[in-house]
Amino acid sequence: MSLAAIYFALKKRYLLSGLFALFATAAHINGLLSLLLVLMILYEEREKLINIVQTFIIGMLGIVGYMIYLRVKFHNALEFLTQQRKLHGWLQHSIFTELSHINPTEYLFAALVIITVIYWWPRRKSFAIYSGLYLLIPIIGGTIGGFSRYTLMVFRYNS
Repeated sequence: MSLAAIYFALKKRYLLSGLFALFATAAHINGLLSLLLVLMILYEEREKLINIVQTFIIGMLGIVGYMIYLRVKFHNALEFLTQQRKLHGWLQHSIFTELSHINPTEYLFAALVIITVIYWWPRRKSFAIYSGLYLLIPIIGGTIGGFSRYTLMVFRYNS
């Protein structure tokens, strides 16, 4: 869904891009980063503000709808964050604690993402920012061992 949203943004098909972003944000929290990339692409392409706003509103309907469902079902619109903390330790560990347990191959994945950011910066800043944000996900969450999964997402969209 994210790839389709990005593709249609590049093709200037705003409604389709927003629709696929809607499904991406409903399916996974990472869809928000994809929506951000779509919006940055539209901005870089100097699209009309109304097209950017429409795409944003349509794309956000996915996560908003999911949060409404969580509010009704579990009385907590942010239940997905609560479950990440409970099941995976998200946002419960110090980055310094995690660095002592990191697999050395994870450094390679982090280096690849940094190289990707450096590569894209002069070409398309939106892809560089997107790549950098994906690199920050495991760092912010305190589960740094997931660099390989996030690296895959960066290379999937930016290649």
